[in-house]
Amino acid sequence: ERDGQTAMRDRFILCGHLHPAIAIGDAARSIRPRCFCFGHASRVAILPAFGSFTGSRRIEPKRGDQILAIEDGAEIIDVSRCCV
Repeated sequence: ERDGQTAMRDRFILCGHLHPAIAIGDAARSIRPRCFCFGHASRVAILPAFGSFTGSRRIEPKRGDQILAIEDGAEIIDVSRCCV
C-alpha cells in the first residue's frame, strides 16, 4: 500500500452517543428496537446504547447502509432491506 487512505477504505469509524433505533412496521403497529448502523457511504458505525437509563434516536438509513436490530436485548436481526 502506498498510503493510509488505501488501508482505511475497508474500515469503519466507530462512534456512540447517538443511541440509534429503527422504526419497523406501519403507523398502526410498529416497533422501535435499538440497532447498530453501518453507513455504506460514510464508513461510520454507530453503536446502540445498552443502559436502562438511555434513550434512543430514530434513524433514517440510506440505501446500502446495514442495520442490525437488537430483539429483546439478545438476538441481532439484519433489517437492512425492510428499512430503506
